[in-house]
Amino acid sequence: MPAETKSGASGIRWQLLVLVYFACLIAYLDRVNLSVAAQSIMADMGFDKIRLSYTMSAFFVGYTIMQIPGSILGEKFGVRLTAALAI
Repeated sequence: MPAETKSGASGIRWQLLVLVYFACLIAYLDRVNLSVAAQSIMADMGFDKIRLSYTMSAFFVGYTIMQIPGSILGEKFGVRLTAALAI
């Protein structure tokens, strides 16, 4: 049995919480960076605003649609395996 801290929770729980927090933070920053980099992408690729909006929509729609199979796989194979494969 792992050593317990004064609060009753093992230290590994806090370590996992920190790792999950940073994984969520990185995922959020990835999504935000696309919006921040939009002007540079438009200049580099020669996109107009409409073509860039199609590109960003494709990214966000794909991201949204994959939430459903991800949750199904999480229930079928367990969160630990699914999250490890996703990350």
